[in-house]
Amino acid sequence: MRKKIGIVTLFGTFNYGNRLQNLAVQTCLTKRGFSVESIVWKPSRLKWRAYPLFVFFKAKVKKDPEAKRTHSFLHFNSRYCPTRFIYSKNRSIPTKIRDGYDYFITGSDQVWNTNSFGKDTFQDELSLYFLKFAKDAQKVCICPSIGIAHFKDEHVEAVRQALQGFRYLSCREKQGADELNRITGRSCEWLIDPTLCVTREEWLEILSIQQKQRKNPYLLLFFLDGMSTELEQFIREYAAGRYEIINPSDPASPWYSIDPSAFVLLLSEANMVFTDSFHVTAFSINFQVPFYVFNRIKSRTMTSRIESICELFQLQSRYILEQKPFEILEKCDFGPAERQLVVEREKFEAYLDKCFET
Repeated sequence: MRKKIGIVTLFGTFNYGNRLQNLAVQTCLTKRGFSVESIVWKPSRLKWRAYPLFVFFKAKVKKDPEAKRTHSFLHFNSRYCPTRFIYSKNRSIPTKIRDGYDYFITGSDQVWNTNSFGKDTFQDELSLYFLKFAKDAQKVCICPSIGIAHFKDEHVEAVRQALQGFRYLSCREKQGADELNRITGRSCEWLIDPTLCVTREEWLEILSIQQKQRKNPYLLLFFLDGMSTELEQFIREYAAGRYEIINPSDPASPWYSIDPSAFVLLLSEANMVFTDSFHVTAFSINFQVPFYVFNRIKSRTMTSRIESICELFQLQSRYILEQKPFEILEKCDFGPAERQLVVEREKFEAYLDKCFET
């Protein structure tokens, strides 16, 4: 009988990177022969079961763009990510459910970003995302992100205690790994995001994507935190007469409601990508699509992840700090990144070997 794994990660119906990292972890574990499903906490069974019907009504009847997008994501989840929903008021996982799994995985999204935990729910979220409900032998972390350079002083001891049950530690950004080293006194491995461990060819096969080169070349814009007016005008002037501009992050765009599989196809065929997203950057590197990644306008707490990935793959020149006009170079040398990716994938697999050794 195949060993069973439950993935505990952030669960969303609006973020492409979130859904694709979940599927990537699932894929990496399935290839190793495990039976895998994600475990998602919800406070109310009744409300969650009614939610898809509510979304469907708003999408089809009200023509609400947010609902259309959510409906696409729900369909994607049901098709690609087997999920078990746990209903409780305090994010607890019952013992009878815990004992039905051989391992639990936490990662690879910002599950360890304690700054995002609610003040009143801090202990509950700590228990869930640091797998405090599980036996020590069941706990495995796969590239969780802390999303910040340092934990707040008032969080350090709680995090240190929560990490004691993990045999091995990993993180998907260098600063995060250094911070975990600091507070635990243990070695935390800096590993690539699991989306990079699934090859371009595997992604296209998993998502049943048939590439069809679009007649009109286009630039893909994707900004989670919005674009500066200055940068947006600059890109439009650059594209004029040469490129179409497609922006799935704009609620007014006809592309806003596409699901993650359609988003991967759109990215894979773009002539160039402009973004402030970590996962869009990762997919651009994986698919070797020329890109530029920018600091976010409002939140500067996410920069460590961008710095890490660009540094690792020797693509620092594609990281632009300010959202202002700059010299655009359409050609991007992915040679060093391609070679480094081979090394990092081997490192990732070696880490999993350790975690699952009997």
